[in-house]
Amino acid sequence: MRNRLSELKSVAKNVEKNGHADCIDRLCELMVIESILGETRESVDIEERSIQEIRDHVNERFLERHDFHALARKHGLSASTFRRHWFKHVGMPPAHYATQLRIREACRLLVETHLRIGEIADALCFSDPLYFSRRFRLETGVTAAEYRRSHQSPLSFAILP
Repeated sequence: MRNRLSELKSVAKNVEKNGHADCIDRLCELMVIESILGETRESVDIEERSIQEIRDHVNERFLERHDFHALARKHGLSASTFRRHWFKHVGMPPAHYATQLRIREACRLLVETHLRIGEIADALCFSDPLYFSRRFRLETGVTAAEYRRSHQSPLSFAILP
């Protein structure tokens, strides 16, 4: 939390710069999430701990393709036990969760960079920019271009090429 707060103070000094307001929003969001996740509970079962470890692994390596069955075996879970506990704790299938992480990163890149949509798709390991565009719209309800227009600060439009 101290590190995030330090980052927040640093970014807040230059809030008028392009993308900094969104960065502040994300840092605050991370602080809330980390404070919730940091709460300790007395009894955490082995399956829940395994799911959290797998989830942490996916969060850290969201650009990689994951073999969830192999990850489950590595943590001593059968495929069916893994799926049941994953859905119980995360609320969606693991592949969808990984895709949402990549789409969330796409949202950040759309707002904070001037990369073209195809470049963002490539950077996030979507092999087909059209598939990326369809997934983005499916997950967010808007096209990537619409998302960029509606979330960038008005000052950034003067800078866009």
